[in-house]
Amino acid sequence: MNWELIISGAAFVVSLGVAIYSYLQGRKSNDLQEEQTKLQRRVVEIEEQREQERLAKENRADLQPYFRYISRKDSPVKIARQITIENLGKHEAQNIRMYVDGDPVSMHRDIFCRPDNKLSPIQPDSDQMWCIEVDEESPEVCEIMLKWDDETGSDYEFKDKLPLKK
Repeated sequence: MNWELIISGAAFVVSLGVAIYSYLQGRKSNDLQEEQTKLQRRVVEIEEQREQERLAKENRADLQPYFRYISRKDSPVKIARQITIENLGKHEAQNIRMYVDGDPVSMHRDIFCRPDNKLSPIQPDSDQMWCIEVDEESPEVCEIMLKWDDETGSDYEFKDKLPLKK
C-alpha cells in the first residue's frame, strides 16, 4: 500500500468537505444578508411614509372646536353660550360638517341655533362662531365631530367630547 496515496486521498476528502461546508455557510450568510437588506428597505419605506403623512397633516386644514362659557348670577354652573370652530391649519377648510353625539347638528336645534349642518369655509388662522342655547336640562357633555375637505384631501375628521357645562 502506498501511504502517500492514502494520505493524499484523505486530504482531498477533507478539503472537499471543508469546501462544501464553506459553500453552504456562505450561502446561508448571503440569504441572511438578503433578508436583512429587505428588512432595512421596508423600515426606510415606513419612515418615508410616516414623513409624508406628517407633512400632509402639517399642510392641511386643521379644525378645532371649543366652547365659550358664561356664568349666571343665579347658578354656580358655567354654561356654554357659543361654539367657536378655529382653523389652525395652512389651507382653507371647505365642505365643513358638524355632528353632535353622532347626529348632524340640525338634529340638535334645541342647543344649536343654526338650522343646517354645513358651515361656511374657514380660512387658515380664522374661526367661525355659532350661538348655542344650553340650560339645566341640556347634557353635561356632548361629543362634537367635525368633517371637512381642503385642497389636500377630503373627509378629515376631528372628534372629541366637550363639556357644555363647567
